[in-house]
Amino acid sequence: MNREEILQRLLDNPQDGNWFFRLAESLFRELDPNRDREKALWAAVCYLLAAHFQDDARTWGVVGSRLRRLRMSPRLQKDCFTKALERNPHDLQSLIGRGMASMRLGEYREALRDFEAACRNGDPSPLTRLNMGRCWHSLGNSDRARECFREALAMSQGSPDFDRVREGIRQLGGYEDLLPAVGGAPDPKAPLRARIDEMARLGLPQDLVARLQEGVEARSVEEAEKFMEAVTRYWDLYRQGSLKEEDLRKLIG
Repeated sequence: MNREEILQRLLDNPQDGNWFFRLAESLFRELDPNRDREKALWAAVCYLLAAHFQDDARTWGVVGSRLRRLRMSPRLQKDCFTKALERNPHDLQSLIGRGMASMRLGEYREALRDFEAACRNGDPSPLTRLNMGRCWHSLGNSDRARECFREALAMSQGSPDFDRVREGIRQLGGYEDLLPAVGGAPDPKAPLRARIDEMARLGLPQDLVARLQEGVEARSVEEAEKFMEAVTRYWDLYRQGSLKEEDLRKLIG
């Protein structure tokens, strides 16, 4: 879809929030934010118009998440999540999203308030505890950081998040005593998990992300590698527009 087509569609549907959202999703699926910044900006504009006209918690929250994937400014992301939370103060994903945006802005105490609220609302993710530890580390409170890192490691044991938690802690330095397994043999499935993370960053639906993660964990290393080779081919065809989402879902199984 070129610039003229996008402008014409915008003019044809000046106040239809649902239509703007569908257009934004279409643009989002087409682009790689690293290679097509103009289309990413058009998608962001359409998302914001959709949220403006629909003006509900769910839309503002989804738009905030999409703007993160489009690599728009954390301040803009934070504003979207704030609007979502004004309409639904207990929305878990918006609490986590706003906390992440605040953390990127260096507003660590604000980030902690949102992460702590997410935990009170039942957030099961060890990655939230990891980010809380990062905030306390940045604020110079290593004791609180350690508490959060211990929780994150305990919660992630045996899950696909364990390597991400362990690596996130290792990169900060000063907490090596919490990581007795760091010196072990490298995990042969780590590159496959990284490939799934990259697909998620580029827009693979979360239910398919979870399906791929489960598929990798359930297979031997050799079987998982073959599985991901096939998935990568399907994903490339989908990104090129040669494969519809419903077909991608069937092929992934």
